[in-house]
Amino acid sequence: DPPAGTHISEPVTVKLVVSRGPAYEKTRVPNLLGMSVNDVLTQMSRSKIIFDFDVVFESTIGDGAEKTGIIINQAETEEFITNYGRVNATFRFPTKPVNGNVYNLFATTLPSYPYPLSMSLEATSPEGEKYTLVSFSHSGGSLTIPYSLPAGTILVLYVEGQETAKHIVNK
Repeated sequence: DPPAGTHISEPVTVKLVVSRGPAYEKTRVPNLLGMSVNDVLTQMSRSKIIFDFDVVFESTIGDGAEKTGIIINQAETEEFITNYGRVNATFRFPTKPVNGNVYNLFATTLPSYPYPLSMSLEATSPEGEKYTLVSFSHSGGSLTIPYSLPAGTILVLYVEGQETAKHIVNK
């Protein structure tokens, strides 16, 4: 306001309305069943979906019959969901470290943001090596990120470049 094409001869207040329009953009929901932690992190970085993970811990994993650290259940959804809609999935993780790596979830609760923000989970190994575990966009609220890392690894969540949460991987 004022409408497009209006001739203005003196200073006026302009009112802007920001809208998603009549239809929201949608994203195809990937099938995560059987995916490993690394595969899921890749999906997180490529997708406009928020994944909410939970875990079933099993002490019998590793006998050759079952793979360690995979998605065993995914909630049913439509084939396409609104961008940054949420999809629930369950990992099966071992209760003890496997090949020196602890399996678990980095979990925190963020404020709800009016739009998705750029985030990254950075890791510092026990030897001091720093690297990015995953970069993604998220609109806030509950955040869970799977990991398979050595005990003593320091995880730091950055939201728009600002350190927001920290976690140390424990046995």
